[in-house]
Amino acid sequence: MPKTALVTGITGQDGSYLAELLLREGYRVVGMTRRTSTEVHERIEHIVDDVEIVSGDLLDQSSITSIVSDVRPNEIYNLAAQSFVPASWSQPVLTGEFTALGVTRVLEAIRQVDPSIRFYQASSSEMFGKRRPSIRAAPMASPKFTDTGSPSTTASLTVSTPAAESASITNRRGAGKSS
Repeated sequence: MPKTALVTGITGQDGSYLAELLLREGYRVVGMTRRTSTEVHERIEHIVDDVEIVSGDLLDQSSITSIVSDVRPNEIYNLAAQSFVPASWSQPVLTGEFTALGVTRVLEAIRQVDPSIRFYQASSSEMFGKRRPSIRAAPMASPKFTDTGSPSTTASLTVSTPAAESASITNRRGAGKSS
């Protein structure tokens, strides 16, 4: 019986090359793609008849767990991620969902279904775009408190840093409350 590999991101460049290699090695290859209104299989057109395609979503734990349970892979290759650099900057939370929590969801599915499944995670710094220069945090000055000790007084906190102007935060302590 051939080994089974589940490949997320099979329609991407690396996923399509990996699928070709695994097929040559005699694997049963199952590719997970996102549910979309149009099918984008141009990179795997030449092998689409040799692989099984399942629809799933790295943002949905139940779909991943169901796929792992149904497919029963020996190996999972997680190549799915947000790889369009402008989108990674304009949608940082969604990018984090795919690149971090998506991995966690796949690992959780493995834990629930069969912990002996081998897992490979592929990631690239390119999904985060060009490295921005680091900003060195300036040391903060000691905060200055003004408080008369009465529960109904206003406490004022001023924090200043060498890099920024002073910010003043006023908080009414104990307003409407008795001590």
